[in-house]
Formats: sequence, C-alpha cells, structure tokens
Amino acid sequence: MATLDLGAYLAAHGFVAVPLSVNAVGHFELEALVNGQPARLLLDTGASHTVFATPSASRLGLRTAPSADRAGGVGTSDHATETTSVGELHLGAVLLRNVAAWTFDLGHVNRALEARGGGAVDGAVGADVLRPAEAVIDFARAMLYLRSPASEG
Repeated sequence: MATLDLGAYLAAHGFVAVPLSVNAVGHFELEALVNGQPARLLLDTGASHTVFATPSASRLGLRTAPSADRAGGVGTSDHATETTSVGELHLGAVLLRNVAAWTFDLGHVNRALEARGGGAVDGAVGADVLRPAEAVIDFARAMLYLRSPASEG
C-alpha cells in the first residue's frame, strides 16, 4: 500500500506549500509580498487579526484609518490601532486580495527580536487569514500549507 507524505497529500487537495523559518526566539516567520513589496511576517496562530507594524505601513503601500479598537496580546493589552486593507498579499504562491488588517506599534516585538540576534518583522499573519485558507502547519518540516482561494478540494 503506497502512502503519500503530508505535502503530497495536501497538494493533491489544492493546498500550496509556503516555507517557514524559525527566528531568534523560536517563532515561525514567512516571507511575503504585500502590495508587491517584500515583507517578513510572523506566523501567529493565536492572533485574531493580521497586523502590520506602523513603520512598515507606508513602505508596504498601506493606507490606514484611525480605529477605536484596541489590540491585546503581543506583550500588552492596550495598543492603539489603525485599520487598513491589503490589496494583494502573496504568501508563497497563494494570492489573497483585499485583506482587512490592523496596524500598530510593534516596536517592543522588534526590540525583543533584535536583542536576541534576530531581525525586525513587518507584521504577523493571524487567524483571519489562516482559518479561511484552511492552514495546516507541518512543524517538523517548517512548512505552512494554505488552500488557494481559487482551488477546489
């Protein structure tokens, strides 16, 4: 009886592999294109929203609008936020359009990464993107699998 590995099985069901790397503090990161600009993003399965660092917003072509919402987690429970919409978010070969996201100060996250010898990140992919894409994480192989919105399984 032939067996498929996880990647082959998921590919046969419309999923696309997105390589992950492990950063200086042991979290997964991935390379992305945000409105055509390269970005380093954390993979944050515990975040309800996809977020971008305020200083990265203009470089990534993100227009922001003030928000009354406050962000919790990532080291504090009361971050001022702004909202934005990402016209095109490429995660590997998966293209997502018009992704609603938040921007806020991720300076404390980047200072912690840099203090441990890592590089700054531009943001984090949250459950609002991962859930609809039916994300599967292969921890052993550091691979994220996403179902492309145009695929059928």
